[in-house]
Amino acid sequence: MSNSKRKNRPTQGKGWKVVNENGRPILHYEGIEHPIVKVKERYVNGERVVDYVVEDGTKFEHRTRQGDMVPPWVTHWWQLRGTTTVYLRGCTLRELARKAVERAGSQRKLAKCVLKLDQSGISRILSGQYKGICIGSLRRLLDFLETGYSSFQRDRSHRTSQIDKESWASV
Repeated sequence: MSNSKRKNRPTQGKGWKVVNENGRPILHYEGIEHPIVKVKERYVNGERVVDYVVEDGTKFEHRTRQGDMVPPWVTHWWQLRGTTTVYLRGCTLRELARKAVERAGSQRKLAKCVLKLDQSGISRILSGQYKGICIGSLRRLLDFLETGYSSFQRDRSHRTSQIDKESWASV
């Protein structure tokens, strides 16, 4: 791996940091030291993800856009399959859709260019008929609004109220 990529790799965030001790990288996660044996970079939905594998084989995942270090015992809603439906509390989905329509200029532009949905779906969201949205569309909507997934989830009024699996078997 080139030095330029290493320099761009994040080394700390809230509750975690990567340090070099005696020439070996160590991940400090919530006060516990984990010697790193392997670092791998990959892209998931256009976001750079850095995987840190520690001595016992545990893989920590750092999502660069979100700024979070995700241990293997935690699963966030945005890590689930894109076809999974989430239901948001209150009028959150409608508020997000209104902001996105204002930013895009029209429902049609938002539907076709950003969310890759038909315009009737946006209309139903704005009228309050739909309270659920698939995770893939919600990620695209939040990316368009330049809202981090973690900050969105931390706001109590925006939390998901229900998560449903797709009703058909996927292959």
